[in-house]
Amino acid sequence: DEVARLRESLVVPESDVLKSKFGMGPAASKIYGAKTGISLGGYGEFFFDAKVADKVAGKDYNFGDLFRYIQYVGYKFTDRLLFNAEVEFEHATTGDENYAGKSGEVAVEFAYLEYLFNRQINLRGGLLLMPIGFVNEIHEPPFFHGNLRPQVETVIIPSTWRELGVGLHGELADGLNYKLYLVNGLNAEKFSPSGWRDGRQHGGRAITESVAGVLRLDYAYRDNLQIGASIFYGGADHSLIKNPDSPTEDLSVNTLLIEGHLQLRYKGIEFRSLGAYAHLSNARKLTSALFPDSSDPSKPETSLLASRMYGFYVEAAYDIWPLLCNKPLYLAPYIRFENYDSQAKVPTTLAGRSADTARDVTVFEAGLTFKPHRQVVLKFNYRRNSNQKGSQLADSLYWGAGFVY
Repeated sequence: DEVARLRESLVVPESDVLKSKFGMGPAASKIYGAKTGISLGGYGEFFFDAKVADKVAGKDYNFGDLFRYIQYVGYKFTDRLLFNAEVEFEHATTGDENYAGKSGEVAVEFAYLEYLFNRQINLRGGLLLMPIGFVNEIHEPPFFHGNLRPQVETVIIPSTWRELGVGLHGELADGLNYKLYLVNGLNAEKFSPSGWRDGRQHGGRAITESVAGVLRLDYAYRDNLQIGASIFYGGADHSLIKNPDSPTEDLSVNTLLIEGHLQLRYKGIEFRSLGAYAHLSNARKLTSALFPDSSDPSKPETSLLASRMYGFYVEAAYDIWPLLCNKPLYLAPYIRFENYDSQAKVPTTLAGRSADTARDVTVFEAGLTFKPHRQVVLKFNYRRNSNQKGSQLADSLYWGAGFVY
């Protein structure tokens, strides 16, 4: 009896198909299927990267990485009140630095309390994944192609992106879902010419002098169609930055990120596309405040913050396993094309400086995704990188594996 009670309190559905709920990853959604008590899940991924072309001596090396191991822990207090969290271990260790001078980290990816009122309205608060794009919320390795996530959803959409906040989510009508959050704003002091990624606050004593709002709408038809969009808008200055034109005044900085996405699945055919656009207000003044040399024409190199960034990608795949065998496995060749520019438009009054064309990047990727089990994936892919400046960027062959439970 004790063993039976323990098994009932732990949600370990080996025989059940993992399925996404409320936009979360399939394994991260296990808590929603629990009756009461603890829910456990997780995922992991590792890969090898072999540079095969345009390798820069002393910079580009072949390497392997235990990229991520994730543990999900949830607890359902009642049928309506629950807690859900993800703890992430990256790059195997937080100790010694590797050949590139980097080490891993341990971080809380999300941790929230949620109360389920009804189909239309549910309340969620804590450290929240921003409901933007495809992979920021659903990034478990069996559910995306390639060993690395799309670059557009790393550079323009800085996944994995989480902030502290509170919000509502639900289903407005059959297939029409929404999320509406109020969160802390990004920290513009950490912005760089490569984008906003370093401005994420991760929930660690996040300054909240400036706040932001996030809205996402999705329409889904069965498992065949998903179409949607999201918008993030809010302050990012937090009264931390002085106006370089009037040093006694604070500089106001606002961020806007808009993305739209489409996914189709039909008889083994898979298609995804996503486009993202970002705007930064007062980019000239912020550049001058953070990088004073940017206004000095005698300086050979300067740093510019873009007022506009954009990116898009398209991806297609086809499951050919049914053509080869009747066993319920999965084998899909895929291709992906991406283009993004983290300096699509820069301030034009800073000593005549122009955008760095090295940041206008094109990525072509092709590979194979094989699932010997629906929760285990083996991946092989080739990634070719180029930019408008013509810089030497290494091309890579990747092979790796991932799992989810």
